Amino acid sequence: MGACAKRPKPPVSNSVRRRYWIASDLGWAFGWVFLGLLAALTVWRMQPPAVTPANADPTLFSAARARVHLEQIAREPHPAGSPAARAVHDYLVGAATRLGLDVEQQHAPGCTLVAGFRQCAVVDNVVATLHGRDSRSAVLLSAHYDSAAGSPAAADDGAGVAALLETARALRAGPRPEHDVIFAFVDAEEELLLGAAALSKTGLGRVRVLANFEARGNRGASALIAAPGDGATLVEEFAASTPRPVVNSFYCALARILPNGTDAEIYERAGVKTLSFAFADGVEAYHQGTDTLANLDLRSLQHHGLHALAFARHFANSDLRAISEARGDGVYFDLFARFVVHYPLWIARALAVWVVGAVAVLVWRAQRNDEASVRAILACAGLFAVATCGLAALGVGIEWLTTRGFSRWAALAERGPLLLCLSAFALAGLVWLQGVGTRRAGPRATALGPLAVWALATGAVAFGAPSASHVLTWPLAGATAAHFVAKERVGLQVTGLLPAVVLLSQVVYSALVVLGAASLLAPLLAVIFGLGLCAPALEPLARRGRNIAPTLSVVAALGALTLAVRGRLAAAPPTGDSLIYAVDALKHSAEFLSTDGEVDAYTAQFLGANPARRRESAFPSALPLLVKATEPRELAGPELELLSERIESGQREILLRVRSARGARQVFLWETGSAKISEFWFDGVAATPIIRFSAELDEKLVRTLIGAGYTSAFAVSMTAIPEAGSLLTLRTPELGPLEFRALDRSDGLAFRPADIAPREPRFTTTPPAEQTWVSSAPLRIAARAKLP
Repeated sequence: MGACAKRPKPPVSNSVRRRYWIASDLGWAFGWVFLGLLAALTVWRMQPPAVTPANADPTLFSAARARVHLEQIAREPHPAGSPAARAVHDYLVGAATRLGLDVEQQHAPGCTLVAGFRQCAVVDNVVATLHGRDSRSAVLLSAHYDSAAGSPAAADDGAGVAALLETARALRAGPRPEHDVIFAFVDAEEELLLGAAALSKTGLGRVRVLANFEARGNRGASALIAAPGDGATLVEEFAASTPRPVVNSFYCALARILPNGTDAEIYERAGVKTLSFAFADGVEAYHQGTDTLANLDLRSLQHHGLHALAFARHFANSDLRAISEARGDGVYFDLFARFVVHYPLWIARALAVWVVGAVAVLVWRAQRNDEASVRAILACAGLFAVATCGLAALGVGIEWLTTRGFSRWAALAERGPLLLCLSAFALAGLVWLQGVGTRRAGPRATALGPLAVWALATGAVAFGAPSASHVLTWPLAGATAAHFVAKERVGLQVTGLLPAVVLLSQVVYSALVVLGAASLLAPLLAVIFGLGLCAPALEPLARRGRNIAPTLSVVAALGALTLAVRGRLAAAPPTGDSLIYAVDALKHSAEFLSTDGEVDAYTAQFLGANPARRRESAFPSALPLLVKATEPRELAGPELELLSERIESGQREILLRVRSARGARQVFLWETGSAKISEFWFDGVAATPIIRFSAELDEKLVRTLIGAGYTSAFAVSMTAIPEAGSLLTLRTPELGPLEFRALDRSDGLAFRPADIAPREPRFTTTPPAEQTWVSSAPLRIAARAKLP
């Protein structure tokens, strides 16, 4: 019996234990180095490809060849309705004709209603067709050629226009496609998507699939930012045809709730399956005078072109009817811009249920094996949730302190390094909390607490926004699997973070590019939430390094301080100045106005050091303006004419003619009271409503975001109206008197005092830049006694 007894294990010497810990720590360190390299590789692969030279195979897309078009398109600002826009329009007609395309010039009214803002224009679209063997169906590629006021628009959207012209040339150099390929160069996108609205009324009848190209910066990868909700098949086929796909259903889900709109929204509402692409890094140049050809990264143009050419070649030779009728939601995302993973939404939900169930099993096993109680795990989950919110709030506070006094450009330039500093602060806080949690609740509860929070978030997203669920499901699956197989082996715990590093690196980088312009809160939250999965892999820091958290905090603080000093010592960046010469035709007076919050060295020459601040009833803005009276000039104001008034369908119908006697680019009309206008038509065209959530909520959200609004119940902006004027038809249930006023707006100052120094190069011409406003005398319409 004694022979059968188990022999006690020999004691482990301190030297053996020390060698074990050294080997374990080395494996842990190498694991983290590997994860860092993997994150760097993921972000590197999200950069645009190299530029193909101009002497390459003619069937290939070359940004060097497309650049020639940009030299003409982006020479100067060309907002809709301006002489410069007409010059770009004529250039596009000539370029498309020389390429052998069938060119149609569409001159038509367009009108949209977005969040309470009514915009109309007479647009000049250029629609060029490369005829295939079968003209019954067509593929359409779209980009807008107008610019924001004051911006040369090399990126937004000159890059899209140049990409389409070069794509047409490359297609012409190859075999004739099966179906027609239409290239739409639309006008007045910056005036709330008006060119696309006009095109959607007449030009989309035989279009089955469509690609739209945009920009929100001057560099970065051309990523898929919008796709139809049931267009997983379309995305899968496109991704298989392009050499460098950057696609992620998370981006598309995010784009649906952001306030930025593109022509793709118009096309989707017209019933055409639409993919929209954009590059968004370098947002400091967005709608700025710095959006020039010299500042554009041609690699982004190259990426645009790769997508455009692949899209056109693949779908123009496919069964378009089958593709346009295909239905099915799905999850899709690229890995290193090379491989694309895609699966239907029911699998996304099933995966989420399976992973959440696996976390529940981990909690049950921990309870059963006396490793941690459910109460302790829930306490650690609550602690992690509170810590996430607290560390994010701390990060926002540090960001505010660091960038206080920065210009917008300096803050954007430092956002990447600043996010690293804030992430170091967050890591320090989580390491300290893990040490506290381990001592109070044990290592198992400390590790499973964040997993419980992740499981709750994963389940909510999987059933609330399933197309974005993969950014939570796969990281949680990897971390959960590591808990099952790794146990105390830290190296395997690090391996379980591979899905989190790949997917969250994409999310953090994209949030930094797209949302970091306003605040680092979104990317910082993603970093903190992701670090929650790392609790077991961070355990050696918490266990063996009491000074780790203070050291990380000191390093992060020194980094933030360095950024703060560098930002304040940097050379003064370009700045935008709002300056308006405004003539009130009713009072026969003139003023210099500015919508800026304060004067600077340039605007002070016009407004003085301490201008008055008030709201001006002659101009339709709810915002206070900086005001200083000046010398009036004789400028013809806009003309309002009542053509007819009648009762139609139980409502009062009024027909007005609106024109600018001085040929201004825009005319703004508003009703000075609170009359409700139930319907309106611009040159016979009704407005196309664009609604994200609801008409009321959209208006509240947009007005809150931009901090602006109109004092009038009804207002409409009209761009590029003809010399003879445009007709505005209004219907209202109001019987009382009505009063309308109009204001026309032209670019540049009609009057500049002789002693004013010229604009310095460091000032950019950002919207609204320098403008001249002339208001009209009111048009009063008498009350009606009653409806007949």
